[in-house]
Amino acid sequence: MGENQINMSANKQLENKKTNMKKKKKRVQSKNQIMKVQGKNKAKVNVCKKNEKTSTIKKVNSLQEAEKNETEEQSGIDSKENMDQDTQKSRKPVKRNKRNFKPAPEKMELTPLLDQETEGRTSHRDERTLYVRFPPSLTLQDKSFLEPLVPSAVDIRFPRLSATSTAKYCYIEFETEEEATRIKESLPNIRIKGEAFYADYVGKRSKIYSEKEPRIVDPVRLYVGGLPAGIEASHLKATFPTAARILYKKASRRVISSHAYIIFATHKDALRAFESSSDLKILGKEVIVMFATYKKNTDKNEEQSTTPAKKQKTEVEMEEGSE
Repeated sequence: MGENQINMSANKQLENKKTNMKKKKKRVQSKNQIMKVQGKNKAKVNVCKKNEKTSTIKKVNSLQEAEKNETEEQSGIDSKENMDQDTQKSRKPVKRNKRNFKPAPEKMELTPLLDQETEGRTSHRDERTLYVRFPPSLTLQDKSFLEPLVPSAVDIRFPRLSATSTAKYCYIEFETEEEATRIKESLPNIRIKGEAFYADYVGKRSKIYSEKEPRIVDPVRLYVGGLPAGIEASHLKATFPTAARILYKKASRRVISSHAYIIFATHKDALRAFESSSDLKILGKEVIVMFATYKKNTDKNEEQSTTPAKKQKTEVEMEEGSE
């Protein structure tokens, strides 16, 4: 009896121990399962966070790429516009500045043949021209007073005057030598306050004529004097079609008479134009053409030997006439 109770008590303890072990095992399994589930959830959360971070990075990179492409596109557009503008500028016709033509300054002494031809042209005009000195009491600034006295004159040339100065003499050109002789004889009979005019021939027939020194001229520049009233630059261009530049100046208070300088690219062109201009008439009026001469003791020709202020004004007037 006592032994059976002991065995039963031992068995009961064993069963309780087994039961406790089973419960403990279940708790461990349950805990492991919970930890496993929590681990899986945590892993899922980490993956979501990682994916979200990756997505954000991709979005940022995409925006940066888009901005970069937009910047490059705008830069390309600006560059193209600049290229178009440069192309348009390069395609614009370049306005020719006529003042850029500057023939090399040269000097040439006329050959005997050219000097003889020039002398013939000037003497032909001189034979029809009178030097007229005014009476001491007569002061003139223009030719308006003389025109009624010598209506047959084809040209009356005054010396260059300042704004306040007056002339004491002039040159009067006529159509023929006979008319010049007639006026020379009759003009001294005209009296101003009892004072007479003085008249003399010009050139070899003058009382004070002296042999001229050899002419030093500009080999590419021709002087055209005695131009008619109303002449335009187009008339000069038509008369001298091979000219590189035409400097034309109208008669005014400070300019003796209308004249022009015809500039050529070469001496050969200038010589050909000179040789073909003997007895030349423009608009029905005979003009004189000869090589532009240099003044004594200077390297400048007549057109170049002006003060800067006068030269600036002259160039403007000449450019207007040559357009």
